[in-house]
Amino acid sequence: MTTQPSSPPPTRPPETDGGRGARKRAETRLRLIRAAFELLGRPEGRHTQIEDVIRHTGVARGTFYNYFDSRDDLLDVMAYELNHGMDAAVARAPDPATRTSWALRLYIRKAQRNPQWGWAMVNVAANGRQAFGHDTFRNATETLQDGIADGLLRISSLEAALDLVTGAGLQAIHSVCRGEAGPSHAEDVTQAVLLGLGLHRSRVLRLLGSPLPALPIGTNLISEDYGDQAQ
Repeated sequence: MTTQPSSPPPTRPPETDGGRGARKRAETRLRLIRAAFELLGRPEGRHTQIEDVIRHTGVARGTFYNYFDSRDDLLDVMAYELNHGMDAAVARAPDPATRTSWALRLYIRKAQRNPQWGWAMVNVAANGRQAFGHDTFRNATETLQDGIADGLLRISSLEAALDLVTGAGLQAIHSVCRGEAGPSHAEDVTQAVLLGLGLHRSRVLRLLGSPLPALPIGTNLISEDYGDQAQ
């Protein structure tokens, strides 16, 4: 089974005035999303509330609720925006082991390049939301299911595999943001996870030596470097 790129979370249907009004609504929604990113993308960002986003943008409380039903709704949209560029890149990998390797290395390297993005990931998770987004988590589940079914991944259960991959990935991002990880952290963590999933060491080393895909350009509203080549 091939992973599917993320689909955007449901939004309120647009009004039919078109033209300038539609552009203004899109701009206001973008301002709210980027404000939430700036606030969540700080070490203390887990405490961000709707009131903080409203003050940061200068919009009225009623305006916020024109775009988001609740704080949890905003956090779910943030999880989508933080992740869907990654999904598009990882979906091109040819097999479960490569997809897992690409995902871990891309996420951890992203945090190394952009700690604000990393803190936003950590703080969305700290609020009890799925930090990697529902679509990304679904894709990870399908990838690991395929790897176990094919005998490529030798681990006792799917649940253990998911906890190993997502838990190590999120903790690695947190370590990077706190300044506690060295430059090879992406490769070190990925190697440990892949070995834990039961891959043979020689396969793991080949995966770590393979190039990463470029992240797609123009797919993300909150971080401008998604088009950077992964180095």
